[in-house]
Amino acid sequence: MSRYAILLANSARSPDERTNVNSERLKTNTSEIKKQLESIGNNYRFEVEQILDKKVETARGSLDQAAKNAYKAMNSENDFVLFYYFGHGVIRCDKLYFYFKNSNDSQTATMISFDQVADILYGYNIAKVLFVIDCCHSGKAIDFPIFSGRKFSIVASCTDKEKAFVKPSHSPFGAFSTIFFSGLLDKEAAEPLSKNVTTKSLFDHTCQILDEDKFEQQPVNKDGGLNSLVLSEAHIKRYIKPEFNDNANVKSFYKKLRWIGSEINNESGISIENLYDRVIEDEPPEMLTPDLSSDNGNKVAPVKFATFNTYIDRMDKLNIINNNGGLRLTRTGKSLFAKNEQKFNTVMETIIENQLNEAGSSLAGVDKLIFYKLKTRGIPTAMQLYYDAKRRERLKMDSGWFGILLDLAANIGYFRGVSRKTYFSFDESGLNN
Repeated sequence: MSRYAILLANSARSPDERTNVNSERLKTNTSEIKKQLESIGNNYRFEVEQILDKKVETARGSLDQAAKNAYKAMNSENDFVLFYYFGHGVIRCDKLYFYFKNSNDSQTATMISFDQVADILYGYNIAKVLFVIDCCHSGKAIDFPIFSGRKFSIVASCTDKEKAFVKPSHSPFGAFSTIFFSGLLDKEAAEPLSKNVTTKSLFDHTCQILDEDKFEQQPVNKDGGLNSLVLSEAHIKRYIKPEFNDNANVKSFYKKLRWIGSEINNESGISIENLYDRVIEDEPPEMLTPDLSSDNGNKVAPVKFATFNTYIDRMDKLNIINNNGGLRLTRTGKSLFAKNEQKFNTVMETIIENQLNEAGSSLAGVDKLIFYKLKTRGIPTAMQLYYDAKRRERLKMDSGWFGILLDLAANIGYFRGVSRKTYFSFDESGLNN
């Protein structure tokens, strides 16, 4: 079976640096999508062509050539093409147009319409196309009358009246795209009682996560016979987005750990006292706590030195730092902060798993406990999970340390619901009752 993907993507610049998808960031993110599609598994992998940040004339020619290449690769009735677009989208003459490097949004000849893309693909007699479109007004694509006898599914990131949002981060990209493609191997995106990730199940999963993450856009889907198409087989192992989760609660230990580790990474050998002086001077949000001595209950102050010292002890216990003549990152700690934290969560998952394994449990085991509680008794407290883990998993660990590991696991996204909703909470000593 041949599966061919054409990735057509353009920069989406913004004055806000955290949502500015410039050419470099575009290439980084589309390369990640390409890698995901090419390494999805022998039975499901795609051959991928990219057309990135081109002028409209070049893009049109490249798209035609890519369609020709895709047609040549087709060799059975099960073969299909995935067409993906990211960038600016505008509506002109009641049609959706894609905006390019040299486009003028008042001149349709300087853009390429969705209709023209479909005409190019179907002009090469490609019978099945999955269209995935992430741009403002992308829902307008569902108005296009697909040729009779062709199978298709159109997955659009928002309605024709809405904007499509960029997810803020160190390497920002479309919120819809980020969630959609990262779901390809996620068991939460699979059909119920199955490992099969279909067009429809992945679309539903993406809608759910967008809603939970409070992105104000409503994806739309038009099925022309490919909604049941199996795109991949989900991993039983939870898929974790590798980069640091900027959306984590600022008060979480996850965020505190990142702040401390970043400072040590920038100044290896710094003393605890000097690092705490920096907390007092800079007052980073991660290190602020309600000031109980203040008459105004809304005031905050840096954490006490004793509390700060417990954070250092926890990171030492996690083998992220050591304090031999000054604070330094261990080899594990350096891996966390390498390459602009792009593998932060991947390394953190291994750290948490090792801690739980040593105590007779596992991340998968705790995940099952949470799932059971949510299905039978509603939202579990952290202490309920701790006692269940002791009883069912034979956990040999104190409740405070278990709470720290739950905090970290939730924020790397291992517990799907917990990573976006507060099902349990923590105080400075560990678990709240």
